[in-house]
Amino acid sequence: MRKANLIYALVLAAAMMPLAAGAADVVLKAVSALPTNTEFSQQFLQFVEKVNDNSDIDLSIKYLGGPETVPKKSQSQALKNGIIDIVSSPSNYFFDTVPATAALGAATITPAAARDNGGIAYLDTLFNKNLNTHFLGWFGAIPKIFNIYTAKKPTFADNGKFEGEPRIRSTAFYRDVITGMGGDPVNVSAPNVYTALQRGIVTGLAWPTIGITNLGWDDFVRYRLEPGFFRMNTIAVINLDSWQQLTDSQRQQLQAAAIQFETESREAFEQKQAHIKAKLTSIEPVELTGAALKRYQELVRSAPWENLKHYGGGAHEDKLRSYFTPAASD
Repeated sequence: MRKANLIYALVLAAAMMPLAAGAADVVLKAVSALPTNTEFSQQFLQFVEKVNDNSDIDLSIKYLGGPETVPKKSQSQALKNGIIDIVSSPSNYFFDTVPATAALGAATITPAAARDNGGIAYLDTLFNKNLNTHFLGWFGAIPKIFNIYTAKKPTFADNGKFEGEPRIRSTAFYRDVITGMGGDPVNVSAPNVYTALQRGIVTGLAWPTIGITNLGWDDFVRYRLEPGFFRMNTIAVINLDSWQQLTDSQRQQLQAAAIQFETESREAFEQKQAHIKAKLTSIEPVELTGAALKRYQELVRSAPWENLKHYGGGAHEDKLRSYFTPAASD
């Protein structure tokens, strides 16, 4: 803990330095909410590398680290205040300040479509107002990426709920799905999930298939509920003051790079998701049927919007539904 506090103090000291005036000297400081070794932070690092390696972009991004550098609970405030410039994070970590991000999990369209129809622009106005940030990018946004994994083969009652109330690692993003299915949601940070599984504190988890192996969680889970649910919701946002201090050219260059990476990262994750599922022979898929499938599908449809209302964003529901869940989907 003392080491983490020292690292954070050093980050704060470095962050107090203003953006350099010269175009090519601008260095944006970035952190990720998830540990650096997760697939999602690694994907963000690919974006950082693309920006830094592009000689046509007159700025660079310095990745400082994950939550060990700036604690996850401190990142929103540090971002809002300009202590750090960019945060890569699951959108649900912003529910308290921008509850409208719940729409990303429910989305039936790609980031490109959400840009075309004005959905991301609308979401950006809420980030501007509530968190002093600009919505930069929505990366790896493939549908049905989350699954529920369990150590023991799940069984279901006549009403479709789990029998035995399994203890499942959860976040606010999908807690309603877990509880609605009869599970006992347990709040465990991603870096501590391995130990929680090892000690039996949790007997399952909800997570994208991407990342299960590199985090070692496949040592403990043996079953995966199908079908998957929710769209991937990892986003990158930049402090609004830092964004506005950039020149018009720099903003256009950085935004164009993010939009291009939205498509590249989604296509890469689609391939990786399929590859990992095929490779995970130690994990048996369990196809939901009957009452369990019906209950599950109803929860998956309603949970994001219940989160939106729970965190105070209900006034935006109609617009967000029209933007992110139109009739057409991919």
